[in-house]
Amino acid sequence: MSSRAFTWQELLQALTVETIWRLWNSGKYKNNRWLKMIVSNWLDVWADWRTDLVMRGVDHQTEELRMQWNAGDTSADFKFTEKKEGATLLGGEMRLRAPYMDREEP
Repeated sequence: MSSRAFTWQELLQALTVETIWRLWNSGKYKNNRWLKMIVSNWLDVWADWRTDLVMRGVDHQTEELRMQWNAGDTSADFKFTEKKEGATLLGGEMRLRAPYMDREEP
């Protein structure tokens, strides 16, 4: 996903809303009428900015996973096993196993 280019005005609006939300979470200025109006007017800009930040993190994590997967040779890791016990509609049970499935998580 390509990140959106925000103008300085949009960036300042988003950061202002973020700051107001942090103030509200700490219990300050919750009843301030001006802050409520600012948040209601600039909430869409903040949502776009916050979504862009989160998606950048997701893109970074995805790229790290791709690099890890490309570094290891997984072609011989999977083993197909088939157990035929009697006549079934699909020809018996078939399983896919990999060595990492037998390892315990640390």
